[in-house]
Amino acid sequence: MPRTARIVVPHHPHHILHRGISGFPVFARADYCRAYLEHLALAKQELGLRVFAYCLMPDHVRLIVDPGDQPSHLGQLMKNLAGRHSQLLNGLSARRGRVWEGRFRSSPIQTERYLLAGMRYVETSPIRAGMVQGAEQYPWSSVRERRPGHARPVLDIEEHYIACAEHQDARYTRYVRWLSVPAPDAENYFFGWSVRSGTPCGSSAFIREIEARYGVRFPRKMYTRCHPNRSGILL
Repeated sequence: MPRTARIVVPHHPHHILHRGISGFPVFARADYCRAYLEHLALAKQELGLRVFAYCLMPDHVRLIVDPGDQPSHLGQLMKNLAGRHSQLLNGLSARRGRVWEGRFRSSPIQTERYLLAGMRYVETSPIRAGMVQGAEQYPWSSVRERRPGHARPVLDIEEHYIACAEHQDARYTRYVRWLSVPAPDAENYFFGWSVRSGTPCGSSAFIREIEARYGVRFPRKMYTRCHPNRSGILL
């Protein structure tokens, strides 16, 4: 799939996808997952990033990260995580060499109407893969950090999530119930296509704003075909 140069927009969440090379199982064991999350918690503090969602699947990771006012920190984060995890995997197995695809993929997200839907896309990855029936059952996603009273070493709670309900318990219950309702196929396809192509995930006006700011052009014909908004699918 053709991709434009990576665009990182300050103070905007970004959907990130990084796959193991040739389907390599980068998260085949629980200790691999724990180590990656420990590195993520440390790196986000060092770089001043906010993490709104994550999901570690057997052969890839999905994140939603806001780089704040330093766009370059997004690339630094992923380079840091990939390097540390490669060292871990090569040190614990007979494998030597590359572990990850060379280039992670990312897509800026327009916060209004798109961020919560993007969080749902990331956190329901195990459901779409047939691994669990409920997103809260999967141990390696940010859903577990949303539980009332649970420590949040990685996750930052975003204001649109807070607006789901006044109290923490009700907020979590309502959110998990929402995750249990399958998102329309068109919405899932749109988020998947956006991150694979590097196209911003938002309205046509949002796309035009980023094109004007950075002097780039995104594949508008495919965007029009993929965007689910005409059906009123997004929040």
